[in-house]
Amino acid sequence: MAERRHIAIFVGDDDYLVEAAAKAYLRDVLGDKYESTALETFDGGATNESERLRSISNVLASWQTPPFFTDPVKATWWRRVGFLPTGGAKKDISESVKAALEAFAEAVAKSSIPSEQYLLITAPRLLASSRFCKAFEPVAEIAISAAASRPAQAKQAALARLPSLAKTCGIEFETPGAAAAFIERVGVDTRTIVSELEKLRTWLGADARPISASDVAEVASFTGGESEIWELSDAVARGDAKKISAIWASYSADPQAGIPVAVFLEKTFREWIVYAECLAKGWIADSGAWAKTIPPDVLDSLNAMEMGPNGKKNTWALGKTCGQARLFMQRNPQGYMRELRAGRYRMLNLRERLTSARMDASAIEIELLRLAPVRRSRA
Repeated sequence: MAERRHIAIFVGDDDYLVEAAAKAYLRDVLGDKYESTALETFDGGATNESERLRSISNVLASWQTPPFFTDPVKATWWRRVGFLPTGGAKKDISESVKAALEAFAEAVAKSSIPSEQYLLITAPRLLASSRFCKAFEPVAEIAISAAASRPAQAKQAALARLPSLAKTCGIEFETPGAAAAFIERVGVDTRTIVSELEKLRTWLGADARPISASDVAEVASFTGGESEIWELSDAVARGDAKKISAIWASYSADPQAGIPVAVFLEKTFREWIVYAECLAKGWIADSGAWAKTIPPDVLDSLNAMEMGPNGKKNTWALGKTCGQARLFMQRNPQGYMRELRAGRYRMLNLRERLTSARMDASAIEIELLRLAPVRRSRA
């Protein structure tokens, strides 16, 4: 087994990369016992105070329990913890949970660490200067990956990772231009990138030649422009008319751009409607973590729409969408659902008009700006 520290904390918005780092760590410390009784996993998706306190207590108890007689080593994995300190202006955790987290960190860090025990914590976000993180610094292996703040940075990071991911899938790109075309087409989400690389590998079959730009255009699914589209949904959620106009300007040169934009925003409004209701009823947290108290029939309906815990969105993307829905709820507490339904209706109507008649870019922009109504203060 490779020499690793007995405590590891891996943090990042890209859940694929965090999970890959976590599994590599577990293989190193557990060896051939990986995925056996030597690994005890706890879900960190608790959404209310009592569940979070219970989760902390359970993980601490696991850490303090020695391995089974049949296992020479044991690892406790606290996975996708959605309530670690983040330092945001909005309090995501209660004072009781915060105190319990700090007590947990102190207890683990100051304990006499058995040679056969390992603790792994993975999370989407963690404030490096928090007392929780500082307590672990002397004894833990900590890796916190900062999210790219701009679309261009996200693309650069995705391009930098692409060669190693492609090599793992058994393929390579013919030219840097082919690799860049691939990222432009499939986007920057690592899980999506790997899925599309595996698709290319299957398509090549026994052919071992490098992937060309024409191969990318023929085979890879088009999901590119995701970062800019996310910016558009952010602008709509914030009611930022100037930002909506600026983003639409980057699309408006394409006479066919109106339809995909309308389709995207109609789908986004539909998601906001569903997640706003889930937020209001406490079934989901702003971080994207699902509660365990969702009624079974509601859970079945959400999963049937691919919008529940078994849906396509990863925790980061789900948290992003919930955060956008929350903006409508905060801005218009009494009428947010009416506003969301009106926005979806506008986009459905725009899509129908675009499929039956031609509209110029300025007319489409007017429709988009109606999603950000002027809010006048009372005299």
